[in-house]
Amino acid sequence: MILYLDTSSLAKLYFEEEDSGLIQRHVRNSQIIFSSVITYPEFYSALSRRKREGALKTNDYKKTLSIFEQDWIKISKIPVTLELAASAGHLSDKHRLRGMDAVHLASACLLRDELKEDIHFLSSDKKQLQAASKENLVV
Repeated sequence: MILYLDTSSLAKLYFEEEDSGLIQRHVRNSQIIFSSVITYPEFYSALSRRKREGALKTNDYKKTLSIFEQDWIKISKIPVTLELAASAGHLSDKHRLRGMDAVHLASACLLRDELKEDIHFLSSDKKQLQAASKENLVV
């Protein structure tokens, strides 16, 4: 299985949340994991927010970042090119998505088109999942 993780689904690997177990099973069963390069700053932002709000202690913050950095090396990254940005813009308009959600969707669609294989798209955002399904991704 070829798996695409958006930031919300990737975060569930580091925090016990609803569907964390499901995401972990998909990761274990995947041949390769992809994500957009935007996942890196989005994850840092989410982790920093948890620390600022007191949901994460400094030691846990540092430990989680260290584990994430080790895992990030293993994830295949989709770069944001001008073409991908244009595709994301069109998908944003077509499906009424937020900008970064559209970048993730465009990245997975590009991957599907290049590999000519089914891409399993994981997200915690129902609207994004609906859009992914309409774009013929496996959700």
